[in-house]
Amino acid sequence: MKPRLTHIISLLSLIFLVACGRKKEAEISLYHVKKSDFVDAFSVSGFAEPIEVKKITAPRYGENQIVYLVKDATKVQKGDTICIFENNSLTSRYQKSIESQKAMEADLKKRKVQLASEYQLLVSQIESNKVDEKMYQFDSLALTFASPKQKKIQELEQQKNNIQRKLLQDKLKSLAIIQRTEIGQMQIRAQHSQNEVKRMKEKVNELVLKSPCAGTVLIGKWWNGEKLKVGAYPYTSMMVAQIPLTSKMKIKMQLSESDYKRVNMGDSVFFTFDAMPTVKGSGKIVQKSPMGESLYFNNKESAIKVFNVEASLEKSDSLPKPDFTTNCKIILDYARDTIVVPNIAVFHKDSIDVVFVKKKRGFEKREVKKGKSSSKETIIEKGLYKDEIIALAEPNKENILSTLLLHKKSEKKKTENRQNDKQKINRKNDEQKDSIVSKK
Repeated sequence: MKPRLTHIISLLSLIFLVACGRKKEAEISLYHVKKSDFVDAFSVSGFAEPIEVKKITAPRYGENQIVYLVKDATKVQKGDTICIFENNSLTSRYQKSIESQKAMEADLKKRKVQLASEYQLLVSQIESNKVDEKMYQFDSLALTFASPKQKKIQELEQQKNNIQRKLLQDKLKSLAIIQRTEIGQMQIRAQHSQNEVKRMKEKVNELVLKSPCAGTVLIGKWWNGEKLKVGAYPYTSMMVAQIPLTSKMKIKMQLSESDYKRVNMGDSVFFTFDAMPTVKGSGKIVQKSPMGESLYFNNKESAIKVFNVEASLEKSDSLPKPDFTTNCKIILDYARDTIVVPNIAVFHKDSIDVVFVKKKRGFEKREVKKGKSSSKETIIEKGLYKDEIIALAEPNKENILSTLLLHKKSEKKKTENRQNDKQKINRKNDEQKDSIVSKK
């Protein structure tokens, strides 16, 4: 009686253990293997920014005070006045340069008249000398019967007149050269004065900033983020305003160091926009900043760095406006129609990668060859097939019925192929025999 009771207890214990094993097997989550597209991607926020911006800057000189400034986000046309500066020192210098130019032009005209008068006086003296020469010639006829002394005096007078005429002619030539030189120098000084007036006028004109194109004006800001306003004194060449050209946009992002290292130039990016939920866009990574920027917490620099990355916006249902927030999905890798399984379904055992394939009464431990992987999924290049079912957790040892390695699986597959070929040949022979028998 006692041995029989012991046998019954042992049998019940075995049934209980089998039931528990099957229960544990049933509790394991399973995954139905199928072919799908492999996508390695992550999402990050960004914002839209125009590729080209027309900047309007303050004058490059002096202290200039804003006396007029359009309101922020004002729509303007090309040539509209955006800002007017006041510079009293510059305006005073401009007025003085105009007055100096006018005085110099008046002096030039006056001097030209004086020099012309001097030249004409000398010409008159030469003409008078010529008249005296003719008179000496006329008197020489009357001296035919004069005494030698009178004749000698007449000859000396004529020589004196010739010398005076030659001196006057030489002086006239020299005077012409001197006058041309003096007039030339005065004209050069007058031209310099005109150039100075022109230069000062250009500077005065730069005090009025006009729109280079049509668009929406965005007023410039100080380093602390405060916008410029009337009464301010912008520093030299500071951006007073800008007009974004919204015909072409780009997307700017800030990535953590780990994400930055994963991203490559040319990676595809897909966009959605918070302010336009139905609009979608796409582009590629076009720029990666080589230097990171430190983040600040409570006005203290931290060790955390972010890196600026830019992406093109090549296709979009509708262009976003500047500063629109953007959801960016960066595609790091992609493969079409392949075997993809969750990472938790692949286990590294004894230096090989394995999955546990569901069988009728347990699991088969099977070696696989992994391909590309992401943070969630892995491509299986060899060892697993569509429509097979695998475990998402490692089964108990008692539920693992067999182990199949890749080289053994290859041999098994060849054996199955040979058997299938043999069966096909046998079926074909049987069909031929049946055909012969039916004909007889």
